[in-house]
Amino acid sequence: MFVDDALRQKDIEHRLQSVSYEDFRSEQKQWEERLAGTTKRPKVQIETQ
Repeated sequence: MFVDDALRQKDIEHRLQSVSYEDFRSEQKQWEERLAGTTKRPKVQIETQ
């Protein structure tokens, strides 16, 4: 969804080129932490009868 929206923007190439690598890595790390936080749940054992 976000990618599709971004690709439709006229100035996307310029905007992507204007981001520093440090800013990119910082944002990427934050997303990795957010995604890891939602997947690190304790496993629940389901008992079957």
